[in-house]
Amino acid sequence: MDQSVQVQLYNELLNTYIYFFNQNHPDIDITVLNSLIEKLQNEMSKISSNENDEFIRNQIQKTFDYLRQQLQLEKFQGLQIND
Repeated sequence: MDQSVQVQLYNELLNTYIYFFNQNHPDIDITVLNSLIEKLQNEMSKISSNENDEFIRNQIQKTFDYLRQQLQLEKFQGLQIND
């Protein structure tokens, strides 16, 4: 599978996990989100800088921006997002 497609899928997975975390699903906690964020950040460093990959990077940035806003809530304390 192409690396950029893999990264895009990780981002989709993270967004889905965020949704379930917000819905208080008992199996989704900060540790799970942090693991997925770390994996996404590691894989993101491997993709190139072409136009398609820039679109993917922008989508990931929007997800991270949303999570940074949520850090104000007690529920999201402990979330680790590196730039």
